[in-house]
Amino acid sequence: MFSLGEDEKKLVEAALPDKGEYFWLVRFKGGKVDYNEAFTSPAELIGAAEGLLEEGIKKGEPPNLHYAVASFSSDTSRKDVNATHHQAFYVDIDVRSDKDNHYKTETEAITAYQNFCDSFGLPIPTSVRSGGGLHLYWTLKEPLETKDWKEVAQQLQFAAQLKGF
Repeated sequence: MFSLGEDEKKLVEAALPDKGEYFWLVRFKGGKVDYNEAFTSPAELIGAAEGLLEEGIKKGEPPNLHYAVASFSSDTSRKDVNATHHQAFYVDIDVRSDKDNHYKTETEAITAYQNFCDSFGLPIPTSVRSGGGLHLYWTLKEPLETKDWKEVAQQLQFAAQLKGF
């Protein structure tokens, strides 16, 4: 049986609020969305992810899994208007040597986010390689309602833009 690493499980559990519905989307080769499913708990999402990853690895086609970093009021939609709580702030950093407005190397991206954190007195986030860069997560001890989370997220976005991050 394939199992996510303990660090990955801990991050999913820390980043998701403890109430509501949870969503993921899954892409296989070619990039089209093959699954867009709702789950009733982070543990259920993790279990399904492990099963799908095991299946993909056996077929020689491991999927790309993305989970929505929020909880939702129903299992009908993972759109913003349906989000009720957030328990993490996050940033997606693209690393591509062939594109302008992207970091050229992972080392350059890491240095940039460390400098950003130092500039604003932020803790160093948990970072995950995303395949095309890095995902950064600042997890919270308690969930925030979406309206409160958005206020802080907008401030974080403004700070990042101010520093060219």
